[in-house]
Amino acid sequence: MVVHENCVICDGLLSMAGGGTRSQLCSSPNCALKYRNHLKCKLPCCRACGRPMGNYKAAPDFRAVCARSECQTKAASIRSPHASFCRICGIYLSNHSESDTQHVCESPFCKRWDSSDRIEKSQKLRALNFIKRRNDLEELARQRATVLLPELNRGTSRKLIVLPHLEYNLHPSTPERRQRVEAGFLVIAAEAYAFKQEHSTQPETGPDNSGTELSVTDETLEQRFARLNGSACSTCGGRCCQLGGDHAFLKVDKFSEIFRERPDATPEGIVAEYMARVPDESFDYSCVFHGRNGCTLTREQRSITCNNYLCSSLVELRNEVDENNSEFLLAATNLRDEDNPELAIFRMRMVDDHDERVLESAPNLECSDSSEL
Repeated sequence: MVVHENCVICDGLLSMAGGGTRSQLCSSPNCALKYRNHLKCKLPCCRACGRPMGNYKAAPDFRAVCARSECQTKAASIRSPHASFCRICGIYLSNHSESDTQHVCESPFCKRWDSSDRIEKSQKLRALNFIKRRNDLEELARQRATVLLPELNRGTSRKLIVLPHLEYNLHPSTPERRQRVEAGFLVIAAEAYAFKQEHSTQPETGPDNSGTELSVTDETLEQRFARLNGSACSTCGGRCCQLGGDHAFLKVDKFSEIFRERPDATPEGIVAEYMARVPDESFDYSCVFHGRNGCTLTREQRSITCNNYLCSSLVELRNEVDENNSEFLLAATNLRDEDNPELAIFRMRMVDDHDERVLESAPNLECSDSSEL
């Protein structure tokens, strides 16, 4: 192992600069940047000490070293063209190398670079595998759809929206959970009510929408997306609802909004209305309002998060609707279950402006056609 006493860029003492004896660089970010740029440009470094060796791009031979006497002496020990060198800085390691081994020296700089390279390669490979998996799922979904609905072969090609999937796992809502949810809602409702009382004398001003009108086209696209959004969430089963837990993303701002719209309301009354919406059966490890047919709250009762959040699949659907597309195949799959290599489609629907058909559903699952999901 080479022990460096001076930075290979600024020649400052490593012990004084804090770089450490195993590093070829001091702690200066400028030195690290210069060294990285030198290596990225495939410019050579001394095989003995790692110092940059000029601005030429010709690849040095395995014994290329700088003019320092100790490096010239070191060059004599490099006896084999099969010697191993650090794959980052090119410094000599040993006279024996296994061709399938990626060697890295003990330098923290080189180790960090090597680790970053491995992570980047892993991410690229994962991305390529994801694309292939999605393409395979798309082909599987289209084959399944044409078997279940042969007339699709005679129509135009429908855009496939690949959705996540939530297993059907309903269980009765326990009294303990209801009490826990009610207590939490009462706390934030009381806080919102107190805030309202404190600021009740201040005039309220809302946004002026008098000069804003939606065109017929925008309104139609919004209505279409709202309908298709409900169908997509019904097909998925509500996987994102799992994050709702016992709070359903309801915070002080939502209860404050209710009190502004209903000045005579009380915290107890509002919370009682929410508790009346808790279903007798809800999904395990999901939102308390996630029932058999989806969310049991009205859109007016839901949090801003629930009304506005779009998963990546719904973003894709939103973009397609904005392009004025209206014919889709919605498929709930195990696309993101990378631990399971076997592709599976659990639920699938065909939707357009005139029709909606459940082509396939998981066993014992009641697929809702409600846009309130």
